Amino acid sequence: MIPFPQNTIPRIWTLSNAVSEGTISEQELHELELLLETDLNVKEFYIDFININAEISWMVSAKRHTAMDLGPGISLDSLLGPPNPPPNLGFLGNYAEFFNQHLPLSFMFIFMIFGVALLAISYLSTIPKSGNLSEQAIFVAQITATKDCQWSPTITPPTEMMPLQASQQLQLEKGIVQITYTNGAVVLLEGPVSFTVGSPNSGFLSQGKLTARADTEKSRQFTIATPDARFVDMGTEFGVMIDNKGRAAVAVFAGKVNAEAKLADGRWTAPISLHKGEAVVCEGTKFTPQVAQRSNFPTLQQPPPPPPSLSFQHWLDVSQDLQSRQDLVAYYDFQPDPTNTAVLTNRASTGAALNGEILDAPWVDGRFPGKSALEFKKAKSGVKINLPQEMSSMTLAAWVNIESLPHKFNSLLMSDGWKKPFATHWSLRPDGAIRVGIQNEAGNLPGRGIGDGEGNLEPLKIQAWKPFSDQLGHWCILVTVYDSAAKNITCYFNGQAVETESMIKLPRVKFGPAMIGNWNQQTEVTQDIIRTLDGRIDELMIFQSALTAEEIKRIYETGKP
Repeated sequence: MIPFPQNTIPRIWTLSNAVSEGTISEQELHELELLLETDLNVKEFYIDFININAEISWMVSAKRHTAMDLGPGISLDSLLGPPNPPPNLGFLGNYAEFFNQHLPLSFMFIFMIFGVALLAISYLSTIPKSGNLSEQAIFVAQITATKDCQWSPTITPPTEMMPLQASQQLQLEKGIVQITYTNGAVVLLEGPVSFTVGSPNSGFLSQGKLTARADTEKSRQFTIATPDARFVDMGTEFGVMIDNKGRAAVAVFAGKVNAEAKLADGRWTAPISLHKGEAVVCEGTKFTPQVAQRSNFPTLQQPPPPPPSLSFQHWLDVSQDLQSRQDLVAYYDFQPDPTNTAVLTNRASTGAALNGEILDAPWVDGRFPGKSALEFKKAKSGVKINLPQEMSSMTLAAWVNIESLPHKFNSLLMSDGWKKPFATHWSLRPDGAIRVGIQNEAGNLPGRGIGDGEGNLEPLKIQAWKPFSDQLGHWCILVTVYDSAAKNITCYFNGQAVETESMIKLPRVKFGPAMIGNWNQQTEVTQDIIRTLDGRIDELMIFQSALTAEEIKRIYETGKP
């Protein structure tokens, strides 16, 4: 059993006394809980202290009862018999008469002496046989690095390499301080922050934010507590902050963390498991998902970016060459702009006028390390763009990862609304067929009159491409070539032509206001016209020319994962 440090003795006395008097604050209560969880000696002392207070309260209460009026002719003596003789306090010498005449004050005094004796025993248990008190102070952590620190004057400021004891408070106004626990856990505090070093495996954050890393075997289940929640590490790195509304939030950077909310009676809710990339905020007794960036939490130095994969570097070189093509109307490489992640940047020479507005579609990993993508899953996920160019020929190419095809039409790129001149719809059918729908000048049937009753070309049935039965969840490139000179429409899958539809006449095409991964139908929503894509896109190219089969194969070969 490890004795608690000598400076803990007066502190545990103060906290225990505050509990008995009902004056303990919320922060003091959390401090007491940490001490009780940390050290068995502290717990035993606390129990003895509470028992002594209970005994004193009972005796005082019993003395009052002896004076109760039980009615005429009725006394406690008549009910209980003659009282027992007072205890013999002769061992107190000349003071015995005083104590015999002042019960229960005498017992209170004795119990106070007993309490002090308990304290003395606990205190003496921390003293080594050599008599050196300072050698027995239990240090649970140490300040191992500081950066531009400005400490609060209300608490004695620590210094770098200073050892820290259990229940020691740190109040940092500015800067960053690194604390390394004896079990290997590392905590970075960024001012303004108020933090209490708890046990050898815990800490308490009452204000500000921190980053914790507990990746050693001994530091497993390292815990950061807050007034309303606690977060238990399962071998990971995570950040915790108290936001401007006083709520606790956590973000997991690696591994797994268990999050628990505190109930009104002091118990904890059942833990929820959070994994890498997940973040939540504690609202009452529930955790609500949030978006959090690694840059929102303290770090002494930015970790170096991972080296780009060979696939990514090769794709990057090809992408740079592609951007210089004069027939490229719009090119979305789906690499986020760090200054504005709500914008899908057009990399073609047509410039920012064709940038897209991202609507409720999160950034996710693309088809190889270093490549980003947008995920389209929610009812309103999509990217709003405007492509005003009219084209007589066109090539559409998109790298996609489709998870399911739940709708009658699943949008890749579709013009807004119904039956607008030259409006173009590019989508997938539930059977895996690529569908191209194009209006003529009057919004009527184009070409030789083949249509589906809505002014659209008959959907292209891709017989050679099974209904995504072996492609769901895999990255692939879909290409549709609209060739006015050859008077046909050809669809390609992973660089190979799979279907060609010949036409007598092909109308001009124009997307105008359009959506990637969704469709703005501008009319009443029914089940048949929900056209959200269930999957990810990480590259989209629109050419105002008909690419050759060799060019399409090259795009696939240079970009395949």
